Amino acid sequence: MGGDIFMKLQTLNEMLRNSVNLYGDRTAFKVKKDGKFAPITYKEFYNKVKKFGTGLLSIGIEKFDHVGLVSDNRFEWIIADMAIIGLRAADVPCSGASSSHDIHFKLKHSDSTAAILEEEKQFAEFYSMAHDLPKIKNIILIDKIKLFSDEEDASEWTIPIQFKEGEKISKKFLAAIHYLIRNQRKVFFLSEKAKTFLKKYLEDNINEIIKFTKSKDGADFIQNSLLKRTIVIEKNYNEIHSPAIFSFNEINRLGEKLLAKGDTKFSEISKTTLPEDLVTIIYTSGTTADPKGVMLLNSNFMHNIRVTPPTQKLNKEDRYLSILPSWHILERIAEYIALSTGASTAYSKPFKQVLLPDLKAEKPTVICSVPRIWESVYKGVMDNVKKGSALQKTIFNWA
Repeated sequence: MGGDIFMKLQTLNEMLRNSVNLYGDRTAFKVKKDGKFAPITYKEFYNKVKKFGTGLLSIGIEKFDHVGLVSDNRFEWIIADMAIIGLRAADVPCSGASSSHDIHFKLKHSDSTAAILEEEKQFAEFYSMAHDLPKIKNIILIDKIKLFSDEEDASEWTIPIQFKEGEKISKKFLAAIHYLIRNQRKVFFLSEKAKTFLKKYLEDNINEIIKFTKSKDGADFIQNSLLKRTIVIEKNYNEIHSPAIFSFNEINRLGEKLLAKGDTKFSEISKTTLPEDLVTIIYTSGTTADPKGVMLLNSNFMHNIRVTPPTQKLNKEDRYLSILPSWHILERIAEYIALSTGASTAYSKPFKQVLLPDLKAEKPTVICSVPRIWESVYKGVMDNVKKGSALQKTIFNWA
């Protein structure tokens, strides 16, 4: 772990840079790709953090901002988390299964200025209440939204593609646009082909209900030259608060292009982090009253990271299997500890049909869990034993 040097580290940003220096070419994470775990080194992970963090900076997320992070355990979670911390901002984690009321309360109470969401259902629910969260300027979506059919040249999400039938407008496309407008969808996106087609054949019609424009109240950066994307906005958009919407991959592309041009702002900011900087606001369950926001600093996390590995004899040869949601404080600290010691982390799920094959494939040396999951694993093992031959049962009982 770097001995004396490690004990002098005071922030999570310093910890990450130290691990990259010590273990750069070792595997930091294993992520499922086509059903199999693919390795990602410490250097590769750090580059992904810098890329995403630089992208966040480019859309206006700054140090000391609070960013909602609504997702369970997955590789994108730790990328977003370390990128936010690298900006000296703080995240506000929520369960991927949180109710819209719960998310609304936490993001409003914490004065969050952006939200990172996991999937389409969350987005639909969150967008419907975004008007009541005026401080939220950006929504970033991890998974793709597929409201329309795909084409290879499509962008990440929410892009009508089948917009014409021959030289006439597709009835399905027109119906979809009207549906979005009737349901007060304030913003959606078109490919360049669709924009050209609409302007050529439907300009008079379409301008009765929507118009091509650049917003004057904060959405103009959507037209950023790094993003070749067109926005279609209702006429009254400027009178209604509506956050800008990006995909996770778009933020990565923004960061990648800026880094290629020599942008070093993210690295410069991360090096100014202080032990007393806020890292996260974790809310209590709120069973008996409104949830309370617990504010944790760099110094809080670094204390746990320093004292735990020696007591558990954790080191760079360990293989950690992540099954708890990353917003769970035990899981979060465990992932930080794995990063600090040079260990590898593989992401699984606490369902026996996923977990049991992953246990077999990864042979982890460390798992953090809760009793219910162990009970499920035990049941799965015993069910398999019951299906085995008499010899297999004898060997199992003897072992």
